[in-house]
Amino acid sequence: MMKRLQQHVARKKRARWETAVTWFRLRYHAAAGPAKSLRLLSAAQACGRVAVCYQPGIVGGLYMGVPAAYAALLLQMAADFNFSLSEQAPEAAAGEPLSPAARLPWERPFVAHIVDGCLFVSGEAGGSAFPAPDGAPAVDWSLPEPPPLGVGLVGAWPQTLPPPELHANPAAPERWLLGWSQAGELLAAPGCVNLYGTTAAEWLVPQLTQTIAAGHAGLVILDGVGDLAPQLKRKTAVTRLLGRSMEGLNYVDVDGATLIDGFDPLAAVPGETEEGRRARRTTWFRLMGVHKTGLALLAQAPLTDLAGLQKWLAAPAQQRQGVAAGVLEAALARLTADRQIRQWLEWSADRFAGLPQGALIFTCRGQEWARQQLLVAAFLAACAVPRVRMVLHGLPWGKLERELEGKLEQERELEEEGEGELEREGERGRAVLVSNGPLLAGSLPALTASRPEKVMPLARRFLGGDPVLAESLSLLPPGEAVVCHETGLYHTRWTTRKEGGNE
Repeated sequence: MMKRLQQHVARKKRARWETAVTWFRLRYHAAAGPAKSLRLLSAAQACGRVAVCYQPGIVGGLYMGVPAAYAALLLQMAADFNFSLSEQAPEAAAGEPLSPAARLPWERPFVAHIVDGCLFVSGEAGGSAFPAPDGAPAVDWSLPEPPPLGVGLVGAWPQTLPPPELHANPAAPERWLLGWSQAGELLAAPGCVNLYGTTAAEWLVPQLTQTIAAGHAGLVILDGVGDLAPQLKRKTAVTRLLGRSMEGLNYVDVDGATLIDGFDPLAAVPGETEEGRRARRTTWFRLMGVHKTGLALLAQAPLTDLAGLQKWLAAPAQQRQGVAAGVLEAALARLTADRQIRQWLEWSADRFAGLPQGALIFTCRGQEWARQQLLVAAFLAACAVPRVRMVLHGLPWGKLERELEGKLEQERELEEEGEGELEREGERGRAVLVSNGPLLAGSLPALTASRPEKVMPLARRFLGGDPVLAESLSLLPPGEAVVCHETGLYHTRWTTRKEGGNE
């Protein structure tokens, strides 16, 4: 009876203690740091008791639990001793009996309590739910070294050498740089590249900085998030090109402080035919949701700027068209309802005039409908300029996916018929780098670091759902990527161990 009572009291103590525990998933490069933290926190002068849970497998997991009051101290220790913690509870059963032990049994799953330097482990004979350090052996602090997959901070990518077609060629600056391989080779790819991940902007900043330094001619960067262009503007390779003549770099920030020198979505762009300009204008209004009756009236309008189109619609001849004129005017009214957008449209300048000899960075945070239409207009204008390379980051792809695929397919067909201009090195098609957008035909996917909830969808789509590769993808830091080529997977970064940096 007394033993059963003692067990009941121990279970209640254990339950109360566990309700106040905060669990963290532990990862490390070297075992010394987390082992020292466990020893210090288990002392009576600190929290007195810490929990450790290990779940082995293809991708294992090591967890550490401390009372919530000591969670901030543990996080500070992680920063001081160079290991990683993420708040996450293990799936181990609570309340398992714990028995004295001399070492942590890394060969099997376990839950352990370390109490003032003494070790108690689950899965042994007998034990108590909430043991006290009465004569128990001291803990063996031999954490796994090197850490197994799921415990380490470095992913396990294949060590294969990239094929020659991925090697960068200084004579072909139009190829998209992909970073340095594990063998120290700078990789690049022609044509289309699809970039995925929540840290795409952090990867694109060094990539585009080097791209601009190698040759900025014909480069168009459209930033619909506002987290890429401002970082690029601070780079020396970009600032030295600002303010130069037609062969320089034109920087357009719709959300910037200045309201002068705006952007006219209907202005002609270099190399565009009159027929192409009419088609682009019709496409823009169609993507704004204008009914076909309004588009039929639009086809009769003269080629002019946006202000000229508004005047033409206000004329009595067009007003007699009734509904047709009304739907066009309604779309323009919605577009210009925002004062800043209206001023940008009224005080416009030719933003595409320097292409393809120069470069253009166009940034507009596209959270609102009117700003999305400016992004759509800038995209359509960029597509109308021949021989430009496009970087498309954060665009409203629900509107533009079919437009981009259709444009690229049309250009491929023209080149196959001999009417288009072939890229250097015999590569066909326009060079396009798409960030978190539709996967283009024949495109090369590259995966960057992502938030935990985004890792598995990317792993299922591009890595076959492999748990080892998914774990490695979750460990990618910003500025690194894995290139998914038909010949294999290639881990790349924007710094090299030999040089310490390449920017």
